[in-house]
Amino acid sequence: MEAIMKVLFLLVNSTCDINCTNCFYTTGHEKRSRFRVQPEIVGRAAERIASVGFNTVILSGGDPLHSRFKYETYVLISELKARGLKVIINTSAVRLTEEDLDTIIGLGVDRVDISIDSHDADINNALRGRHHDTVSAITGLIERGYRNVVTTTVVAKLNTPTLMETISWLKGLGVEDVRIQRVFLPNDSTDDGGTIMQAMRDVEPSLRASHASRYIELTERAFNGQSASCGVVWGKNTLCAMHRERSLHVSIVRTSSSETCSKILLTQCCKRSRAMS
Repeated sequence: MEAIMKVLFLLVNSTCDINCTNCFYTTGHEKRSRFRVQPEIVGRAAERIASVGFNTVILSGGDPLHSRFKYETYVLISELKARGLKVIINTSAVRLTEEDLDTIIGLGVDRVDISIDSHDADINNALRGRHHDTVSAITGLIERGYRNVVTTTVVAKLNTPTLMETISWLKGLGVEDVRIQRVFLPNDSTDDGGTIMQAMRDVEPSLRASHASRYIELTERAFNGQSASCGVVWGKNTLCAMHRERSLHVSIVRTSSSETCSKILLTQCCKRSRAMS
């Protein structure tokens, strides 16, 4: 019997140390909130998350490792790991010290997904900023023997021509799992002539993630207004909403929790699970 991976996307805050060009917050499509997961309630929150059957928690934001709030996130991670949960962090990693890197490894974080948009510092800094700091965090974790570093590159017009170079460079740094994600902005009518999708198709054979080809296919279907194989009809703005919540899965159920003062997204892949209620 195939095990179902039950994943919870927890937005621990909406704050960030950088202002990415294509971020929903930076472009004004989403408003940042003062709410965040508070340390005094993370024990109860972690217990509740485990009790309803989740086995994996992806911490996102904003940035869970924001310079002001990363210590709160460490408390949350400790509580989640104490309950046997797998923990993944999505982060820019631009304000991590040597001590932070040691803490992440010491807490047993199962995967760190770091955003970086180019091997070229000028291109990356135009899109996201702080290239040197991001690279230092990536190499710092790898040099400590931590192998579960994943990178995500948001593919846009500016970095499309050198996308393959970026992937090769990241692999050269020791990143074993390099991932890509198409840029999405709600109601964006920009026509790139198909160059972004073509670049993604060209590099797909070089990507390790088993879902890479499927993701590229679904992304293209979304931009063409086609249905997903599971019967969900979605267009570009639907996919925008999904990316805005940091989800690459097909079905999303939204809930809210006054206890955690944060949106919780319960997501499951339509291919392997039933919709949750």
